Amino acid sequence: MHTYVNRLVPLVKQHIFLLLFTLITFLLFLYPVSDADLGWHLRCGQFFWENKQIFQGNQFSFLLPDYQWINHSWLFDVIEYPLYELGGFTLLSLVGSILLLTSVWLVIPSSLRKQYSIFSLIPLVLFTTPLLNTGFKSMYISFLLTALVWKLLYEYTASKQDRYVFLLPLLFLLWANLHGQFMVGLGIVGLYALGHTIKIKHQTSVDKKLWLAIGLSILATLITPYGFKLYENTVLHLQSPLAQFIMEWQPWEYTSPLMILFYCYCAWLGWYMFKYRKTSLGEVLVLLALSVLAIKARRMIPFFILLSLPVFLASLEGLKKQYAHVWQLVIYAFIGILGFYVILQPNWRNSFHQSWDTYCASEIQCSEALIQFLKTQQIKGKIFNAYRLGSHLIYRYPEEKVFIDGRMTVWQDSRGWAPINDYTTIVYAGNGSRELFYDHNFDYVIINRQYPLATILQETERWPMIYYDDKIIVFQNPSKQ
Repeated sequence: MHTYVNRLVPLVKQHIFLLLFTLITFLLFLYPVSDADLGWHLRCGQFFWENKQIFQGNQFSFLLPDYQWINHSWLFDVIEYPLYELGGFTLLSLVGSILLLTSVWLVIPSSLRKQYSIFSLIPLVLFTTPLLNTGFKSMYISFLLTALVWKLLYEYTASKQDRYVFLLPLLFLLWANLHGQFMVGLGIVGLYALGHTIKIKHQTSVDKKLWLAIGLSILATLITPYGFKLYENTVLHLQSPLAQFIMEWQPWEYTSPLMILFYCYCAWLGWYMFKYRKTSLGEVLVLLALSVLAIKARRMIPFFILLSLPVFLASLEGLKKQYAHVWQLVIYAFIGILGFYVILQPNWRNSFHQSWDTYCASEIQCSEALIQFLKTQQIKGKIFNAYRLGSHLIYRYPEEKVFIDGRMTVWQDSRGWAPINDYTTIVYAGNGSRELFYDHNFDYVIINRQYPLATILQETERWPMIYYDDKIIVFQNPSKQ
């Protein structure tokens, strides 16, 4: 009996630790929705379900009306809209948290879950929460699919069972229709396969299966409404100098405290992999490539952190042996600190009573009172709008087209003219901004208070304000009153 109890107690502890890890991670990832592109995603999804066809072209803005927009996340829009209709913001937040939690669970090997999983929250909290705190969004899909790809590769190399590697084409078929970051996924698989091939260069039969699966995966990504144009569009966007306006593709400040911590984290992983050589060459190549991408673009930091978790947790084994006498105490203390941190966080509580008002109170800086004004007054005409308001107007006030929205950052016509350049010149009062502004002959301007354009129209050019609140002003062209 005593022996049975001695075996049962550690098992119960392990399951309690896993349960606490799951609950804490779920609550930490339960964010209110604050995706600035939510509006156009919902509108595209709504269009599909009402017309049973994919939204094509550019029907939301009066600029570049013939532009052939490649919506790489069309299937995500098809999924997000009914989720919103079914459970509103709360359901979107819950689904987003489940996706992130599942991603973390997938990449942590079972051998590391029982003793170390709770410590994966150290890099997750430090480096991913500032970048994944928008609630449910299309990037979450790529996060999950990256974890699935990693899991399949791990299981394949561990078991040598073909079924794992030949699930990759099906995964990439879905990925190519859900989010454009599938190309990063292909790069991950390719680098992993390269390292795997070098390691077992004499077992050519295994290599052939892996590379065949990669070839089939590439072909599968062409099965989209856009075919090869999806690749062309992605490459053009990444190469465009206009990408500088997309904040998530810009790096964190290289000398910021958080970035210095990130360097230290990378150095710790590098030291462990070099000293103990327990990490496969494929993993090393992937993590090295992702670390470079993460330093160059903050968007890639969560993906590097996700795939580095197994190495980070494995590196803690040495600490456990060295500090075995206090290891349990460290775990209890860490869980206590995390639990206290989660209790203090308002995000997960706010997720259960979010509305369009609270959505607008986030960094989006939109206004539901503005929407009610536009609908009540039936505002019609050519509207200049702030960039971050575009997507919200697309869904909440579809009666009129917008000037610009979040889809259009790197759009340009055959002559190289880009709406974002006109927008930044006008809104920030650049050289020639007044001539450019009046050339567009706007009927109304809907803009946040902090922009220089708002000051010019209000104090210098005396445009009438027909609506204002603590965030937004609506001006009417005095010549069209």
